[in-house]
Amino acid sequence: DVFADLVNSLVVNPGETKYAPRTARETTALPRGAADYVIITRASLTNAFKTLANHRSSRFSTAVLTVESITNTYAGSDAQMRIRNCISNYVASYGTLYVVLGGDNTIVPDRDCYVSVYTDVEPAMPTDLYYSGLDGNWNNDGDANYGEADYSGSSDEGDLAWDVIVGRIPVRTASQATNYINKLITWENNPNTNYYRKVILGGMVAWDTYTSGNRPTDNVTNSDHHLQFNVPAHPSVSDSEMWDRRLFRDRMRSNWVAGARTIGIFCDTLTSWDTTTGGDYAQNYTNVRLKFNQGWHHLFFSGHGAETAWGLETGDFDTTDATALTNKTLFVYTDACLTGAFDTDEPSLSEAFLRNATGGALAYMGCSRYGWGEPDAAPASNTSDGGPSTVYAYKFYKRLYESNNVTVGRAFAMHKADMAGLCGVNDCERWIQFGLNLQGDPAILPDVTGGAVSNVAPVLNSIGGKNVTVSNLLSFVVTATEAEGNATRLWATNLPAGATFPTVTNTYTITNTFNWTPTVTGTWQVAFLAGDKDGTNSEQVVISVTVGGTGTSTNLIDENFDASTSVPAGWTDGGTANDTLASHYSSAPNCRALGAADTLQTPAVNYPTQIVFYVDSSSGGEGQTASVDYNINGGSWVQIGTFVVSQTGNIETFALTSSPNLSGTTNVAFRFNSSFSTWYLDNVLVTGLSGGEPPPAGTPPELAPIGNKSITVSNLLSFAVSATPTEGDTVTLTVSNKPASAVFSTTNENGTFTWTSPTPVGVYTCTFYAADNDGAASEQITITVSPAAGGTTGTVWINEIHYDNAGTDTNEGVEVAGAAGTDLSSYSLIGYNGGDTLMYVSNGLSGTIDDEACGYGAAWFSVVGLQNGAPDGIALVKNGTVVQFLSYEGTFVAGNGPANGLSSTEIGASESIAPVINYSVQLGGTGTNYADFSWTGPTDASRGTLNAAQAITGCDSDSDGMLDSWEIDTFGDKVTAGAGTDWDGDGLSDYGEYMAGTGATDGDSALTMADQVIQPAGSANRIIRWSSVSGHTYALLRWTNLLNTATTIASGVSATQPMNTYTDAPPANVDPLFYRVRVD
Repeated sequence: DVFADLVNSLVVNPGETKYAPRTARETTALPRGAADYVIITRASLTNAFKTLANHRSSRFSTAVLTVESITNTYAGSDAQMRIRNCISNYVASYGTLYVVLGGDNTIVPDRDCYVSVYTDVEPAMPTDLYYSGLDGNWNNDGDANYGEADYSGSSDEGDLAWDVIVGRIPVRTASQATNYINKLITWENNPNTNYYRKVILGGMVAWDTYTSGNRPTDNVTNSDHHLQFNVPAHPSVSDSEMWDRRLFRDRMRSNWVAGARTIGIFCDTLTSWDTTTGGDYAQNYTNVRLKFNQGWHHLFFSGHGAETAWGLETGDFDTTDATALTNKTLFVYTDACLTGAFDTDEPSLSEAFLRNATGGALAYMGCSRYGWGEPDAAPASNTSDGGPSTVYAYKFYKRLYESNNVTVGRAFAMHKADMAGLCGVNDCERWIQFGLNLQGDPAILPDVTGGAVSNVAPVLNSIGGKNVTVSNLLSFVVTATEAEGNATRLWATNLPAGATFPTVTNTYTITNTFNWTPTVTGTWQVAFLAGDKDGTNSEQVVISVTVGGTGTSTNLIDENFDASTSVPAGWTDGGTANDTLASHYSSAPNCRALGAADTLQTPAVNYPTQIVFYVDSSSGGEGQTASVDYNINGGSWVQIGTFVVSQTGNIETFALTSSPNLSGTTNVAFRFNSSFSTWYLDNVLVTGLSGGEPPPAGTPPELAPIGNKSITVSNLLSFAVSATPTEGDTVTLTVSNKPASAVFSTTNENGTFTWTSPTPVGVYTCTFYAADNDGAASEQITITVSPAAGGTTGTVWINEIHYDNAGTDTNEGVEVAGAAGTDLSSYSLIGYNGGDTLMYVSNGLSGTIDDEACGYGAAWFSVVGLQNGAPDGIALVKNGTVVQFLSYEGTFVAGNGPANGLSSTEIGASESIAPVINYSVQLGGTGTNYADFSWTGPTDASRGTLNAAQAITGCDSDSDGMLDSWEIDTFGDKVTAGAGTDWDGDGLSDYGEYMAGTGATDGDSALTMADQVIQPAGSANRIIRWSSVSGHTYALLRWTNLLNTATTIASGVSATQPMNTYTDAPPANVDPLFYRVRVD
């Protein structure tokens, strides 16, 4: 759990968290949210930051948001509040884990907070924790001061427990952003192993320098292999040197990986480059810059600082020096004052380190105002640690080094959470808590392992497409590798019926075998996935199944294919031997037909004759619907199907599933036909049977007609399926898209389909196959499940659920929806616990459903204590009969009650990452029954009204002239647009965009007339041009005087997207003329 460490850092019994109630969720692989990693920046910097988003997409799902869009979309009294509300929404709705603030305070404003230490008051502490701790509003008393401690004598305005990991990349220009991002990407793609396990400790005296007998005597030499504190060659020891070396000994070294490492020290009283006496190598900016350029993984600097510099023994190391670095000090942590002040000086020292295009740092952690320490007066103590700012550093390095897969952002967030218990009152710890901000990308993996891969999703080895023939086994091994020893899951989705690929879990190398003996021809897409806690990688594998047998098949280009296109690899020209009907039309789409030469041996009555061809619209016909026809011996054409021509191209397959009664030798011709032209595909020679003979070799079985089925909800549906074998082959019956609780039992060519208590109400489509070694016959049927009769005027379904939210669960319940006027008194909602599979609550419903939209409505029912395990479920029951049995976060079989023995249906949306109050998961889409909609969210709860993203088919519920379905597809809800609104500000109302078919959210898409085309001298013609949209027709009106009635000069003009042109021949010598384009 990404938040387990946070919880353990804040409770007094961290060892007991594993015994928390069952509401904690356990999964074998963490799901990826819709936006794991979010970047917020100004519009002017989005192109630069999209490069970072693309780079991070290998580990996270990403999103780039602009400050401008956020402040225009979200509520709040100022930009900071609106940005925080946006982040809160993304964390709750999309599972966001990391937020990057893409810019300094002039790009993404910081929240200035109030904090004090004794008489030192800072009313404007830049506090990015405001964007990370999302509970409360940080200003309970509503005054000008945010984040006050004891603002009313006992309360604390700040939320110090982070909900999302936040880092700021403090740039002002696109070039600065590009410099940092390119430096980061270059490092992560090609890390320099010379940096690994290299740390440098720097600093100058803070208060005291110890000499003679006042020097400390504790042993640090055994850890960093430099001079002991109290040896003659080390006559002076500054307090910063002492605290630096103890930090390494007591925290960094003890948690660092073993092995060869380089420890550099550059303090005023000791350096790694001294010759005879400790500190004899001068600490000045020239020498510091020189040694920093040796390249270091971590730099810790202790001592004095200002907004633009660290103090040195002689002079200082300032922004000029940081900008001039040619090598990297990758991760910088400092207890010095002020150097992280991205909101004051331009640039601050932190910004100079980060903006350096080739050198400097990837992450900088230092306070934006004072740091705080605790002096240790002579004689030196052997145990002092430097005080609060250095104690924070102890916490950071503990968190950074505790495992090999911790991002710098998580270590930073956790080390501040470790200190939160000391920050309830105004004092040093709270000051640092607010003023210490992570500057840099929070998702960087510091790689403290010395080069081992960390926090990276498993690698799925390439699989590639597969080919197999009917009734032959397809078997192949899928392998994934994982470098960190994390439990890794390997699984597949969209498996064909009968295929096996059981989910397996292992570490390091994970293998599994796919096995399938296909019974039908066709193409399947199977997704193979490998995932661990760091993410998931997948590959879509296309499996092509062709007819088996002894014959061979040749890829054939129809002789009339468009010669302007190149012949694909593996295809050959079939010639014109039998294509007497062929004729070339240059305006038709490109077409290539497949076949065995030009002659196909096809059996007689009731056996399929098939044509397969490739079509694309590169020569015309985009979006046109074409019919596929056949004829016999030149007779009338008979349609067997339709398809739509597309730019991308498709392979189309059509068959005479019940062939005409053929005798002797017959010519069967195929074509496709549309408004753009007719294209004759192939003239196929068919050898028919005169009757009584056995079918020829290679004939698949004959599937007896099945027909569509209807059943009332919760009643038994049972019917037989049978096939007639040919050639004595063994027949296999199968079914695809079978309802989950239905059973199809078979014995060779005979089978029985049984569905006990079918639910929920809706229309189900499934396909039955009868296959042998030579191929398959199939029939697709629909099963309509209707509501039970008596007491109800329409279908009722579960429409919305809220079972968990951040903090104390509030407004838990379930919404049902359906036909208006439905009496709900015979219905009840029953909660099921997915752990023990037993019902735990039963609520009877009451009232009737109201009419909100074209005869449909919704009603909300509170269910207190609705459980939020993984999984749990809800059954909608009418008079003891289960109408629906839904579950969230998994599936299970009910162990008692009305749903006893039934398998739940997973809704596919969840509140597994607890959302804010007043959110829910709910149905969206367009339709009139449950099967038409799909689950989404969490999003704003509707509670008792049809959901914001839910439309009833053909309904305009707010009577604004626009269908609800169009408004939802366009704006995401039914309320944004009205008859007079203009969302994109292009001058055409949203209603006008609806009528015209233009983009209502695209300011460059509107019904507009273009500039008139200048005609040659002497021509009276006028050329009218306007933007047009496919599928629409237009009328043109002309006035010679606007006070008179217009003349309609054209109507029913079809669109020629994106621009129509019409030439008008008006009366001579009339000027000016006025034109209007109207959408019919």
